[in-house]
Amino acid sequence: MDIGKAARKGKGIRRAAWPEDWCIKPTNGELGCVFFSKKESAPRWEPTRVDLAANDWQPIREC
Repeated sequence: MDIGKAARKGKGIRRAAWPEDWCIKPTNGELGCVFFSKKESAPRWEPTRVDLAANDWQPIREC
């Protein structure tokens, strides 16, 4: 599924090829899209062109 559809369906999104503990939480605030993993979180995730064009995005319930 594309990134837009995935973002509308879930509270978080992730790529199918990513490790299970990685996810992105889109926000409307100054933090932008926040990246989460078991080890860290980071504001303002910057997707690559490949990320934006990918069709393997998955909606998830929680990050």
